Order: sequence, then C-alpha cells, then structure tokens
Amino acid sequence: MQKTSDAVNAQWSLMDSSAVTSKSTSLDLGVMRIACGSGVTGGITGAQIDYSEENITIGMVVEPLNGEPQTCQSNETVPYTLELEEPVGQAHAD
Repeated sequence: MQKTSDAVNAQWSLMDSSAVTSKSTSLDLGVMRIACGSGVTGGITGAQIDYSEENITIGMVVEPLNGEPQTCQSNETVPYTLELEEPVGQAHAD
C-alpha cells in the first residue's frame, strides 16, 4: 500500500473493532467506494493516514471508474488490512 495524495473516494469500517488494542499495528478494514460504481468497489490503490495524539485519521482510495455510466446500488465491501507505522496507542481511528 502506498501513501497517496489522491482524493479519498472510499469509506471504511473496522471489520472487528474488538480486535483492536493499544498495541495493534494493523487494522482489518472493510472498504467501499463512495460513488455509484454498479456494485463494484474496485482495487484499493492507496491510503491517507494522519497521526495525532488523540486520533488516527484514515482516508482510503480505490481505483478510478472506467468513465461509463454507473448504476447506484450499494457497492461491494472489500476486506483490506491496513498496516500502521506505529501502534494505535490511545488514539481513536476516524
């Protein structure tokens, strides 16, 4: 996974929040494209991660759509393990 400055275009949620501890250095996420994508999220191409004492702010980026018209049913949730540069500690993931 590469850090990116590309526009965030996907939402995420923790797959199992009870598995996250202060020592966790990875997060198991479910990632879903925000825009209409005919039910397809696509591949995850990058992440924006900002660390502070109170928060870890995460933005996910998925591959661009192909330019054709898309239908707007809910897109698939793609499982993804995000590796962090430091343990979660007491921060909250946003």
